[in-house]
Amino acid sequence: MNSSDNSTDSSEGSPLNHMEGPNIETEKMLPSVLIATEQKNIDFFLSLCDFAILRGFPQLRDSVRNLLKLLPTGTRMLGEMLDHCRDCSQRDSVSAFNSLRSYFVAPTPSPSRTLYLLEISHAMLMPSVDFRDSESVDFQVNFVVCGGLKLLLSFLTDKTLLADAGNVMKRSAMMTIMKMLKLLLMASAYGCIVHVVQDMKNKQVSDERHKAAMVLQTALQNIIPVNEQKLRHTASMLARQYWEKLISPLPDVSVVRSIQLLAWSAACGDVSLSSEPTSIHNAFTMLSSSPSSRGVDTEDMHLARDSLEVLSLSLAISPHVLTSLETSQDWKHFVIDTLLLIRNRLIRITAADQLFYIVTKCSFSTSSFISFISLLFSGVESVAKDHAPTSGEFFRLLARLLNHAHQASVQIAGLDKLLEEELKWLLKVREDTLASPTRQCPVEGPLLDGHLSLLVELLTFRSVAERHHIGSKSGGERLIEIVMSDFLFPASRLVKEARENPDSEKQELSEYVAQPICSTTECTQSAFKLLNALCAGCSENIATLHQLLSSYFYSGQDPPLCEWEFIPHIGPRPLKGFVGLKNAGATCYMNSVLQQLYTIPPIRVGILAVEEAAKEFVVLDEQEREGEKKERKQRERLNNIDDVEDESEGQALQSVPSSSSDDRKDTQKKVLMQLQSIFSHLLEGRLQFHTPQGFWREFRLWGDRVNLREQHDAFEFFNCLVDNLDEGLKTFSYSPVLSEVLGGAFADQKICRGCPHRYSREESFTALNIDIRNQQHLFESLDAFVKGDLLEGANAYHCEKCDKKVDTVKRLCISRLPKVLVIQLKRFDYDWERETAVKFNDYFEFPRELDMSPYTAATLAKTEGEEIPSPEETEQKIPGDKPETPVSTHYHLRGIVVHSGQASGGHYYSFIRVRPQGSGSPKWFRFDDGEVVEAKIDDEEEFKAQCFGGDYTGEVYDHVLKKTHYRRQKRWWSAYLLFYDRADQCPVFDEALQSPTAIPKPMKSIVHKQNLEFLHHKSHYSFPYFQFMKNFLILNGNHIKAVLERNPHMTLEMEKLGLQCVQLATTFLFHCGIHTKKTLRGPAAEWYDALQPFLLLGPTIRLWFADNVFLKNRDRFSEYLLECPSAEVRNMFSKMITFLCVATNKDPPIEVSVTTNAGTEKTRHLFSEIALNSLLQLLKKQVADNSRHLNQYFQVFLNYANRGVAERKQLLHLSVPSLFIAVALDEGPGPPLRSPYADLSKLYAVVGILVRSCDVTMMQKSLYEGQEPLPNEFADPELSHPLPNDLHNWLYERINTQQNITFTKKMIEDNSTMDETIQFLCFVCWEHWQFSMIVLNDLLLEIAAVQVFDMRPFLDLLSHLLMLQDTWQGHRISTALKGFTHHADGLITIIQHGQTHFHKRAYLCIKFLVALCGRCPLLYKVISEDLYIKTHWQSAIRWLHTEMERRPYVTPGYSYTGWSPPAQSNEASNGYYLERSNSAKLTLKRAKELFPMEEPPEEHVEEVIPPGGDPDAGMPAEEAEIHGIERHPVPHTQQPHSNTSTQCPPSDSVPNNDPPTTEQHPQPIPPSNEQGTTTVKHGGSLTDGVDRIHEETLVGNKNDTSLPEFVPDPA
Repeated sequence: MNSSDNSTDSSEGSPLNHMEGPNIETEKMLPSVLIATEQKNIDFFLSLCDFAILRGFPQLRDSVRNLLKLLPTGTRMLGEMLDHCRDCSQRDSVSAFNSLRSYFVAPTPSPSRTLYLLEISHAMLMPSVDFRDSESVDFQVNFVVCGGLKLLLSFLTDKTLLADAGNVMKRSAMMTIMKMLKLLLMASAYGCIVHVVQDMKNKQVSDERHKAAMVLQTALQNIIPVNEQKLRHTASMLARQYWEKLISPLPDVSVVRSIQLLAWSAACGDVSLSSEPTSIHNAFTMLSSSPSSRGVDTEDMHLARDSLEVLSLSLAISPHVLTSLETSQDWKHFVIDTLLLIRNRLIRITAADQLFYIVTKCSFSTSSFISFISLLFSGVESVAKDHAPTSGEFFRLLARLLNHAHQASVQIAGLDKLLEEELKWLLKVREDTLASPTRQCPVEGPLLDGHLSLLVELLTFRSVAERHHIGSKSGGERLIEIVMSDFLFPASRLVKEARENPDSEKQELSEYVAQPICSTTECTQSAFKLLNALCAGCSENIATLHQLLSSYFYSGQDPPLCEWEFIPHIGPRPLKGFVGLKNAGATCYMNSVLQQLYTIPPIRVGILAVEEAAKEFVVLDEQEREGEKKERKQRERLNNIDDVEDESEGQALQSVPSSSSDDRKDTQKKVLMQLQSIFSHLLEGRLQFHTPQGFWREFRLWGDRVNLREQHDAFEFFNCLVDNLDEGLKTFSYSPVLSEVLGGAFADQKICRGCPHRYSREESFTALNIDIRNQQHLFESLDAFVKGDLLEGANAYHCEKCDKKVDTVKRLCISRLPKVLVIQLKRFDYDWERETAVKFNDYFEFPRELDMSPYTAATLAKTEGEEIPSPEETEQKIPGDKPETPVSTHYHLRGIVVHSGQASGGHYYSFIRVRPQGSGSPKWFRFDDGEVVEAKIDDEEEFKAQCFGGDYTGEVYDHVLKKTHYRRQKRWWSAYLLFYDRADQCPVFDEALQSPTAIPKPMKSIVHKQNLEFLHHKSHYSFPYFQFMKNFLILNGNHIKAVLERNPHMTLEMEKLGLQCVQLATTFLFHCGIHTKKTLRGPAAEWYDALQPFLLLGPTIRLWFADNVFLKNRDRFSEYLLECPSAEVRNMFSKMITFLCVATNKDPPIEVSVTTNAGTEKTRHLFSEIALNSLLQLLKKQVADNSRHLNQYFQVFLNYANRGVAERKQLLHLSVPSLFIAVALDEGPGPPLRSPYADLSKLYAVVGILVRSCDVTMMQKSLYEGQEPLPNEFADPELSHPLPNDLHNWLYERINTQQNITFTKKMIEDNSTMDETIQFLCFVCWEHWQFSMIVLNDLLLEIAAVQVFDMRPFLDLLSHLLMLQDTWQGHRISTALKGFTHHADGLITIIQHGQTHFHKRAYLCIKFLVALCGRCPLLYKVISEDLYIKTHWQSAIRWLHTEMERRPYVTPGYSYTGWSPPAQSNEASNGYYLERSNSAKLTLKRAKELFPMEEPPEEHVEEVIPPGGDPDAGMPAEEAEIHGIERHPVPHTQQPHSNTSTQCPPSDSVPNNDPPTTEQHPQPIPPSNEQGTTTVKHGGSLTDGVDRIHEETLVGNKNDTSLPEFVPDPA
């Protein structure tokens, strides 16, 4: 319903452009339409297609077919088909069928024409645009009437149809036929149901027919997917009108068999075999035995799935056919082939679904169902075992059938034997797995998952005692312990054993022992379902499960989670992947270099070979763990452990002084040991990344400890680390392996030009520093590197042998090449002018293959035609050197360290070419801190883009133009360090990679122990485990409910069982479950819903839960209601506490210990008393500290108060309203709330409910002298509690003392518009003039001050207050319109000010009054009869009319269309000018209807003031001025000075409820000061002297309790 109150602010839309929408004449000129219009073109294409079929040109055939699909339907052929079907519908059935068949299958065979006609028919039966157009409906009717269903069924059995057209044409035809059959068979099924319904009206239906119709109706709801609503609608429409034509013929055995063979052959991928079942089965056998065979293409898949659905429909219509099918061997082969042998999973899923519907929904006979289950069980040990990868759907179908049998109470023979065989199979799998040295499960995941699912369903047929024997009874299989210890939690079992036997911790733990047998998610979920099946309703099994889970996860060794929103942040190591390194804030420069060194085999082997370092590391590691244990409790109190850890480390490292006083050798040893630990974890770790805390702590960068949040240069770190490691190796008497691998030698040469002498001095290096400025290739930089400088003139070199100065070339070249060459590209420098570091992002290229021979001393000398001097002639020759053997000068790129960013900051990561374990060829990987992924660096373009720097063309979004454009940008990422392997060392490195690297035993034990802890936590904090716990509660809750429905006398037994479930769930939830992230635990409300049925079972469970969860852990009230950051968790506990408080009020009291001065006393209290007192104690501190999370805290009291009278009495007895009012005013028992934005809406609601339950009649007074106040309509009808003194002081005494802030003012300022808040204000203002004035004053102040978009809540509160129909209603309305002197302005004044200051505020007040006039007749009467108000109201309407007419929107940019942008909302926007919205127009229209516009009066009538002061009050005017309240004349039924008669609202008649008065003062409203006349102020007192007011009061219709609706302007 649209009105001025609920209309939108959108302006009317522009008229539709004539160019918009489809243009029929233009479309007729399209080439495709022109081609299709000429029938000769269509005939030509069909003939061409037939020619291609006949001559065997598949490409031509497919091209013609694709062209026909693009063209519209041939106009003439479509018309002929419609006319032919219309003519056939007028004939008898036999003649019509023959004519229709001859039309589709012409005497002269044309496969393309037949297929084309079928496709046209399908398009008309199921049009894609509108299936209800008249032409389509006519064709549907005519096609059905002339035997279309019979025709399609005959096509299925006609082996000659398209026999020579080939697979592609036949497949397309059968696809179209299946789609049409799906529609017509569904219509036929509906027709059969309609037939039964028609006969039921004549009482001619037997029970068997009725039951068959019910079965058919159920089948139709399942067979066809729910999303095919169009198909269902069309079928039901045809069935309702033409059911007689659709119920015959029904699919017979030949038709159903043809459909089966079609689905079977399509699943095989060869439709030509559809008439040869043996050939189809053989083809399936060959496909399953050939791993390299291609899969089924998309067209065959769709045909197979559609055929399976049609098969189900046919058997649903003709269920008797199934009996003849199931006895056939072909049917058995069909079932097994489509479920197991086909590789297309979608076909297997469809086959499983449709076969389930066939045997469960299409027939009410159990014999077919039982025989089908027997068929599937016969293939479990044979076919399913041989096709394990594709057996998932087979086992899932069998499990669904067993579940259906259990639900339908179908008796199946031999289930005991099947259960025994499944148990033996499962135990055999366990035995074989444990016997394997690698603990590899001998069966594949789908097969194990399938057998576990079967075991779950078979256990549902067993009794509780039998499940106890299988699950946990001594002498039974003890399946619960086996499944948990070997299939699910082997790592947790090993951790438990290690904790129970600390001496075993030093033994080597094999990671294979910790691998669970269930290695896939599906298997794990099935294993958990098996545990639930064993524990459902079995008390002994639940006890065993609880004991095992507690020993694994909930013992004292695993402290409860303290971190909120916890989720494991470390994942597993990728399969055949690498372990990353954690970034502590700015340690990426460390990680990138460490990964490069780790992947160099000789360095890794040399570091790990130091056994002595590993032994010392173990001792240090134990000492560090002891220190960490002491700090763990302090860390866990904080929410973000990682940030605290990093921050504390960074601060600690800054505070430690320089290591100049430390033993340098000790530091080098520790660095070596920490690197050995890092390499061990990178090699054997099973975590996604390793955290090298020890290395961060021990490493010194040139003597100083590093700040983990400060980035350093990667090359600087590389040099420092190499020096530390070599020195550390020397302290353990090992050779410096890094210098041996990375070290080379420079030749610092001086070649004299004026004499034949040359001088050379060797210098060792671990990296080459290459300048990249003004160079674009590594070869250019190396050429410049060895070019040298000419020393001449004054700088000439003094040759000692010649004893004179000669011109000399001074250069640096390479005399000895390292095994691994490291090259630094000098991209960083310092700008001394700007005093800042700079980075060069210039393009610089380097090769994958590098030849260093041109840069060696020997090659350079040979190039220059000189001989290298003998050692005797070399002055700087190092004594004792032996001639070096020739080494290769060719290098292969193996690693790149990339820097991304600028000189001031950035990020380092590495690309490394390495061979993964089990891989034949090396691959490039990106090592980016904790993430290691394969990189595409082999691609040249990617290699260039990732490493060379330079410019690139990228997308840039322009925020001004609001569009994206392309421009050249600098790459801020580029290579910084290069690692090259020498060619002659590559075979050595490969050989080292193939052989396993030995790790020192102490280090290996530490790594394996960490792996074990990781697997332990991984299995605990896993989604399947959390789902298992939730399903455990749900299943046992359903079991208890079912048992009690059958036998209500088993309450005690079920209560005992429920207590066990609650104990286990409580242990899980409060130890870790609730503290985890929602993605892991799921919605918190689901856990509450799962727990609640158990808490309803009996007092024993409730009292145990209340005692163990809350009373023994009082901190949980604050932890879960205030400190928890998750709102849904707080909501859950709010509901839980409320529920327990209410439920336990009828239970026996709980004994608690109270400590007093006399000692400890034991008293008994209800849980609600203890809980409410504990919650109120939180007001002293915790509520203030967590003021952003108060909603759920006060929700507890709100829910509890809404439960009943006794609960509200209890809260009043605890002084809850007074305490909450004090908290709201920051005068509570605790400190003020920390957050100024605390949500107190629920607090206001609690106070409102409890105050309305109190008796305040003593504070109320009627307007009329000697008359009793009217009954308070907002009082609690069930409770009238005496008003407590403290609450009286807060509500009434505080306003008399003129405090700055009152509770009502605070409530109004906070925009609390909850229903309880509104009812509270109405309750306290009822028949209370003083309170009404206070509330009105506060509301008007807010309306005049707040932003326009915030006015809505205050206007809503004001509307409810003005609708109060007590004796003071007229005074409230008049005061709201006129306001108070020296206080709040009335609405009339606000409108006047808004006309010149803020248009939208004035408009919203006008809109509010217009809307309220339609609901409140008294307001209309006041405005109409009070001359002062009426005059200003008419002025406001004229102003609004002027504003709406003054500024029409003109948009020059859209002048050619006449369109203008929609106006914004006057409520949502904050502009100055009024928006000409639809709502504003409707408001003005409604205002004119209510109050017709009048011409402004020429003369102003001054108000006659009676002698003695106020014309309306008994007090003198001077006393009214003292109280500061503006008094205006109260409206009367007649205004003698009014020039116009009163016009009532058109829809409401205003009753005259005026009380009799002794005197009347019909005074006119004086003009305002703005008009140059005198305004007389009228006022009243806020004291108790309101009884002195003797004036006429207008009272509205008391039967009209409806509230005014103030609808905002929608945006």
